Amino acid sequence: KQKDYLKSFSTSQYKVHYNEFMNGLKFVIISIPTKVEYNALLKDLFKKYYVPLISFKLSVDPYDKNAVISNKLFDELVISYLSKINF
Repeated sequence: KQKDYLKSFSTSQYKVHYNEFMNGLKFVIISIPTKVEYNALLKDLFKKYYVPLISFKLSVDPYDKNAVISNKLFDELVISYLSKINF
């Protein structure tokens, strides 16, 4: 049974899409308010890019809730991935 949790919220100016993963990491995308949910996209980014590039290379402490991902390759791959999606 899936529990209810915050997936997104919006204002007249923007929409925030949010996903927190089991390790406590949070991915957020901000879009225009009329966009559909991007939670599947956030999960895909986590699986395709975070897990193989960041979590196994330990460049970010997965238990530090204030850590910021700072990895040039990760940034480039995410930007490339997102540029192919109609925001």
